[in-house]
Amino acid sequence: MERWIQFVEFLALRLGQDLGRDVRPAWPRKSTQKDLVDDALLELVKNGRMKASLKVPDAVGELQVEANLRRKTVTTRVELEAPKTEQRPSTKIAWLTRQLRDADESLTIDVFFVKTREPSSELLKEARETPKALLSPTDKKRDPRGFRISMTRKLGQKRGDDKGSFVGDTKRQALDFYRGVVQDLQEWQAPAPKLPREEEGAQDDSAESDD
Repeated sequence: MERWIQFVEFLALRLGQDLGRDVRPAWPRKSTQKDLVDDALLELVKNGRMKASLKVPDAVGELQVEANLRRKTVTTRVELEAPKTEQRPSTKIAWLTRQLRDADESLTIDVFFVKTREPSSELLKEARETPKALLSPTDKKRDPRGFRISMTRKLGQKRGDDKGSFVGDTKRQALDFYRGVVQDLQEWQAPAPKLPREEEGAQDDSAESDD
């Protein structure tokens, strides 16, 4: 499991070099190297997975990487909050899909809702064609609280770091996912409050009173 820890640290370093920013693995605070290895080994034995996250400055969320050895897949994902507005649920979902207009249509979109654990899930291709498919399956008016965007590919089986290898394919997928998805996503920001437009008559009266 030490090799997995080393690979995650290498991935953070590589992404940081490409971005010119300080990218770091999101390890639990105060964890020792032994703690990281023990936790990774427990996750592997229990669930057949190796997981890690990278913190990228100013990105909407952590870049998550998960290698599932049982399914022989690698998944990269990112999570972000839904807009906190009084808008309709479909409008909030459209806010997300508009940001993904140039992304790979094979991405999976999960939407999480308030007061329920049951999410909705669709491929981006289907979400573009039928946005309402991402509404809550139990209540179409239920408000989204967050989104998860995922890419899953086959796990490389070869040794080394060439194409078809675990290291090479996982590194390439993480960089592709960041480039094609994460770097284009923006957190929702409330618009600045606006003053009502002044009528011309009111402006003229103001000018006359100054005289």
